Amino acid sequence: MPLPRAAHEGTAAERLAVLEGIIGKAQDNAELTVRQAKDRFTREAGPALALIHDDELWRPEYESFVDYVKRRWDYSSTHGYLLVATAKVQKALPEGASANTGHVQVLAPVLRHNGLEAVSEAWAKSEKKNGQPTAATLKAAVDELGYGKATKAIQGEVLSSTNHTTTSSAVGQLENAVALAKKHLTRALVKKAFEESPEDARRLTEEIASWATTITKAAPK
Repeated sequence: MPLPRAAHEGTAAERLAVLEGIIGKAQDNAELTVRQAKDRFTREAGPALALIHDDELWRPEYESFVDYVKRRWDYSSTHGYLLVATAKVQKALPEGASANTGHVQVLAPVLRHNGLEAVSEAWAKSEKKNGQPTAATLKAAVDELGYGKATKAIQGEVLSSTNHTTTSSAVGQLENAVALAKKHLTRALVKKAFEESPEDARRLTEEIASWATTITKAAPK
């Protein structure tokens, strides 16, 4: 773009002010464009990736969903799961609302254990009380509504099939946790982990064994 006449005329200070104003405006526009492009990508790719995950369309060519997003799209497991979780959370929000990463980290566990209506309720409560929701105001709304302490969404937390019944009961949560473990903790995954890093894999398997012991001890005799 051609520079305005003021960029060539006047004192050095005046010209500097004009030129810095141009750079600042261009920078703001670039950042806005990047955010818009990122939001559009999430809206378009997220639902498609969620369906691939839920219907396990990555089988049989890939060992797991994580393997699929890494080899097919070069996404980290965190990024792949975040896209899916965002798509699921977004379904519960009012038209025109957009969930960012902070929103998703708070609302993903709510969605997993309490369903879409609970997410809508938490969003509406936060919006009514504080205006545009933030992660902090959403967390406060979730706590006030009694949906439990909102914690950062773990990988796979909200990623079971959308047809699976969500529940806030302890039995339901335990059942969901076991189902996720059975689904993702495969022999092939364990074998591959030991091949890549024996020490790290052994440490993780010891942690899993410790969790199993803790669960057994917690069960009534």
